[in-house]
Amino acid sequence: MSKDRARSTPGRFHESFAVQAASDLVFKGLAQRSGSTEPLLHGWRLKVKKLSSLS
Repeated sequence: MSKDRARSTPGRFHESFAVQAASDLVFKGLAQRSGSTEPLLHGWRLKVKKLSSLS
């Protein structure tokens, strides 16, 4: 994984963590208990934090 994945790059939005997280909120948000999106957001925060700690 590249640290650049945490930011969107023109023409490579599908590789961006931000775009992937937003997609999860849109498509998986309704399936969350009580409609809460916090578990999804927390999971993405952990992924980005783990990636930034590797460098």
